[in-house]
Amino acid sequence: ARFVTAPRILQTRMREAKEAIEESRYNEAVVSLGDLLALVPEPDGEDEFLSQDFFLDAGESKVLGTPFHQSYKRKVRDMIGGLPSAALETYELRYGPVAAKILDEAASTRDWGRVREVRRRYFHTQAGYDASWLLAQHEMLEGHPIAASALLDDIVTVPRAVNRLGKEVLVLHAAACKLAKRNLPAALVGTSEKVTIGGVEQSGPKDGEMSDWLGQFYGSTEKLANGQLEEYRIFNASENRNGASSGQMPLSNVRWQLDTTVSPKQQREVNELKKSLASRGQMPLPSWVPLRVGNQLLMRTTEYLVGVDYRTGKRVWLHPWSKAPEEDETSEANARIANATSKASQFSNFLKQRVWNDLPYGQVTSDGERVYIIEGLKKVNSPPRRMFRGVPTQVSGNSLVALELESEGILKWFQGNRAGPDSPLANAFFLGPPLPVEGRLYAMCELAGDIFLICLEPQTGNEIWRQQLVAGEFGTINGDAIRRVAGAMLSYQDGLLICPTGAGALVVVNLGDRTLRWGVNYERNATMTRFVQSGGGANMEQLFKRWFTGTAIVSDLSVLVTPVEADRLFGMNLLTGRPLFTKKSRLEMRYLA
Repeated sequence: ARFVTAPRILQTRMREAKEAIEESRYNEAVVSLGDLLALVPEPDGEDEFLSQDFFLDAGESKVLGTPFHQSYKRKVRDMIGGLPSAALETYELRYGPVAAKILDEAASTRDWGRVREVRRRYFHTQAGYDASWLLAQHEMLEGHPIAASALLDDIVTVPRAVNRLGKEVLVLHAAACKLAKRNLPAALVGTSEKVTIGGVEQSGPKDGEMSDWLGQFYGSTEKLANGQLEEYRIFNASENRNGASSGQMPLSNVRWQLDTTVSPKQQREVNELKKSLASRGQMPLPSWVPLRVGNQLLMRTTEYLVGVDYRTGKRVWLHPWSKAPEEDETSEANARIANATSKASQFSNFLKQRVWNDLPYGQVTSDGERVYIIEGLKKVNSPPRRMFRGVPTQVSGNSLVALELESEGILKWFQGNRAGPDSPLANAFFLGPPLPVEGRLYAMCELAGDIFLICLEPQTGNEIWRQQLVAGEFGTINGDAIRRVAGAMLSYQDGLLICPTGAGALVVVNLGDRTLRWGVNYERNATMTRFVQSGGGANMEQLFKRWFTGTAIVSDLSVLVTPVEADRLFGMNLLTGRPLFTKKSRLEMRYLA
């Protein structure tokens, strides 16, 4: 995959704004640049694409593994910040009143989403600086020093913002950097200057004593002992995919047990597959991950999602409660299994895929009120495909479905194929279930070969915004069996979404600003590439030879990712994308903790 360059219309407007600045036509530059950031696109409107962010250095040839950093939106913001004082006063007159009104309304209702909107659209207004200050304090109080320090990185380098907010913003930024284990700023305030901390006036730090001085007022971060997880709503228990629980004694007795097949014939076939895999030393963990939400256990079977009473093991509900004949692949295979040996082999391969090698099917997420699953996932195969410039012409999507837990699995909404041809996401292939973050749902999907990050409303499933991550150059996911069975899921840490696309690229998105923080390409494994190009879609043995999942694990400032398409372990800095160590080969490993 490759990163997308900014559309020509945006490049033209940036170039015209730069020329206006050079010719001192500041009013023209203010309007042009300010409108680019303040744009609120209409749903499905033509300007929706123009509201996204792009890497300005995407067209450059870089060594694989070298991060891309030059965000188009950040460049526009910096151009506004570099305007003369008179031009910034014009900017304040034009955009300041609107920004202040939104911020006042957000403050009265404690709507942090609207506060982020002020920072995102009107950063260089007085209200924009105030919004950044409020957000940084909020993140510190929530125990997120990395997010607080990143928010203030953009403030402490702008004298106009520091003058408005005072020296306290420098102190908070330094404290956040210390708690986040980042490098401290070179200087803060002189020994003769005073600064107010917690309503009390204090003397500034002496040279070389900043860390100790900050420790007096802000302490240090401590890792709390792990307790027992009361709920398990998403894969790896937390948004950063690094949840932990304290140990327990081995379980000596089975409390209850349920079948994950729907017929004795299926169960016999699965048992035979288990023996066969174990005899060849290829016994992987199932790709299904059950969830616990309240007193409900949510578990996948070969055909259903089942809601179980966690305490008793009683099945309470299942989805779907009925199936159309064309949707029921396993029942169809059951009916044909006696007809021919080849049909039996197909059925066996389908069960092997569904139980052990289909993460988009097996992974489920919940926000506590609803559970989200992917439907419409077909058997991986390698049928003849008509090609046009290397890209399959026939594309089939899938569906993202939301079920309400309180009403025992009532269908609330769906997106994708089931939404009909008029839906903007009708042809989308969701790469995995969404990640719930701060009242929104985030998921990656493939549309026309390109991979997008989409934000959805949890109550309705309506799309709020989208951001293109990469453009595909290796065909669609339907022709790439490895990407199909592994899927792709998001991770989240301190305001940043980590997006391993599964297509040879990883992108980190700043959620509050809706900007691209950094992105990096890496080379696909040559053996896997030849396997896909040869059409080896139905070879389950080859599909086992990969990482279990490409989902990133985040620990403080470290991002660890095991791309299924790369066969290596990568470590990167969360804020910069800088490599933490030399790439590690997978060898025979499958799991990362």
